[in-house]
Amino acid sequence: MYKIDKSIDFTPLFDNELVQVRVSLFSVTLVLANESNISSDITIQCKYNIWQNGSMILSGHGVEEVDKSKMLVCLLGKLIESVSVIGSDTLRLNFSDNYSLDLIDDSAMYESFVISGEIFGLIV
Repeated sequence: MYKIDKSIDFTPLFDNELVQVRVSLFSVTLVLANESNISSDITIQCKYNIWQNGSMILSGHGVEEVDKSKMLVCLLGKLIESVSVIGSDTLRLNFSDNYSLDLIDDSAMYESFVISGEIFGLIV
């Protein structure tokens, strides 16, 4: 586990829209774009939870549960409104329409998730 630094400024991710979900056998990639068409990718190889209106609607794993990962399409077209760090192992992305996605750093040996793009980068 790399742990998530609470001092990271996540504002470059705000107002990015989820425009594509790519599901493979080894990871799930969320493609984000902002109004300037600058994109960022979030590659998920860890446990995640999707919430709507404060209720968990899906719990899955980006590597182990490919079938569940297809359900991440419920976030398509949603904008990231805020990002918060919960504890030292969970990154919560709050989307429009009261959706949230928790990315949970659950690996001591491997990267759990990677956020990459022209304006932001993070490896956890």
